[in-house]
Amino acid sequence: MQYKLSTIFLTMQTLKLQIVCLLIALMLVAGNGVIFAADDMPLEMERDPVKGGLMHGYPLPDDKIVTLGNWVKFPQNRWAFRNIQALFPTSIVRRSVAPAPLIDGQRLAVEKLILNDASGKRMTGLEYIERNYVDSLIVLHKGKVVYEGYFDSQKPYEQHLWMSASKSVTGLVALILADQGVIDLEKTAGSYVKEIEDTPFGEAKLRDLLNMEVNVKLLFSTALPNLPASFWSNMNFLSGLKAPIAWQAGTNGERFFYINNNPQTIGMVMTRVTGKSWAQLVHEMIWSKLGTEEDANIIVDTEGQAMSAGGFSTTARDAARFVDMIRNDGFFNGKQIVPKRVIAQMRQFYDNVERFSKGNVKAARAGMSYKYYWYQVNDGNNSLECIGIYGQRYHLNPKDGITIVQHASFTGPLTDGEEFGKLVGCITNDLRSR
Repeated sequence: MQYKLSTIFLTMQTLKLQIVCLLIALMLVAGNGVIFAADDMPLEMERDPVKGGLMHGYPLPDDKIVTLGNWVKFPQNRWAFRNIQALFPTSIVRRSVAPAPLIDGQRLAVEKLILNDASGKRMTGLEYIERNYVDSLIVLHKGKVVYEGYFDSQKPYEQHLWMSASKSVTGLVALILADQGVIDLEKTAGSYVKEIEDTPFGEAKLRDLLNMEVNVKLLFSTALPNLPASFWSNMNFLSGLKAPIAWQAGTNGERFFYINNNPQTIGMVMTRVTGKSWAQLVHEMIWSKLGTEEDANIIVDTEGQAMSAGGFSTTARDAARFVDMIRNDGFFNGKQIVPKRVIAQMRQFYDNVERFSKGNVKAARAGMSYKYYWYQVNDGNNSLECIGIYGQRYHLNPKDGITIVQHASFTGPLTDGEEFGKLVGCITNDLRSR
C-alpha cells in the first residue's frame, strides 16, 4: 500500500508523536552542512580535544562538556567521534582472539605530497591533513603499511566513528547472507519483517534498499547538527520506519534517493532472519577472522537494534584490515573471509551513474556509481570506497594494491570529495613509481 498525503493530516498530538518517530529513524546525513574555504577555516579554535580540555577534569566548565545536544558540532565532535561508547548505548563487536600483525613497508611521505585544493591552489599533504581535521590516516600498499599517522591526540588504540561508511559493512553482511541463501534480494523487506510490510520500505525489494533506489518523498528533513538531544536519547528505529512521513513517489529502481531508513531496514531483516544482532553477525562473519587488535562497537537504539546506517566505530588499524581484505578479493590473515564471488558482485559495474548524479546527495566525485552501500569509483582500477560525513574515507584500489583509511572530525558534515580524490591520486602515482 502507498502512503497518501491525506495520511499526514492527523491530530496535532499524534502528528507530533509521529514526527518524533521519523526523526528517530531519518537522518539525511550526507546532504546538510558547510564546507569552509581555506581562508575561512576556524584554525583559531582548539583542534586538539585533549589539549583543549574537552571532558577533562572535574568539575567541567560548561564549554568543555560534550553532550547529546552538541556531539556532532565542532569542536565537540573532535572528542565525541573517539568516545561514542561514553555518549550512546552500544553493542561490542569482539576483536579476534589472535591479532594479525600489520607489516611495515617502504615509507611514503604523505605530508610532503603536493596536490591542489578545491580552488586549484597547491598544498602539501600535511596542509590537507590539517585543513580536513584528519584524526588518523593509514596507507597500505600490497598489504604492507607505508604510512600511518595520528593527529591531535588521536591514539592508535582509540576507536573512531565511521558515520555512514557503516552502511558498507551492513551491505557486505547482507550480500554474504544472500550468497548463503539466507535472504533473497528479490524479496521485499516486509516479507521478512511483518511489522513494516505496509510501509514504503517494507514494500521495497532488498536489492532496491541496498542500492538506495527506493523511490520515496518525505514530509521534511533536518540537518544533522540541528537535531536535539532528545532525538539521540530516544532512538527507536522500528517506530521511525512505521511513521507515515514517507510516501511512494514512483517506481523503485528508477531514482536514487539516499536515506538512512534503507540500511536500517536491511539491518532489521538480517536480525529477524538470523536471530542474531548486527554486532554478532559482523563479529562472526568478518571481525573475528580479520585478526583485529581491538574491539569495535555499534550504536544501538532503545530496544537494542543497531544503527546499521551509521553507528560503527573501530580503530584505524582494524578498519585498514577490513578495507584491505575487500581489496584482496576477500582474502586476509591467511584465509578467505568473504567469498570471492561476493566481492565480484560488489565490483561489477552498476549503471546508475546518471541516477546517482541526479539524486538527493552529491556524489563524492564525478562519474561514481553506487551499489550495495559501496561507492564505485569507476577509475579503471576497480576501486571502491566507503564514505561517511565529517571526513570518513575508506578507499581500495585492487589494480595497484592500495588501501587508504582516513578518520576525521571536520567542522561540518560535508567535506570536499574531489580534494580527497586528489590525495588518492598523488598517493597512487607515488606508489606506482616504486
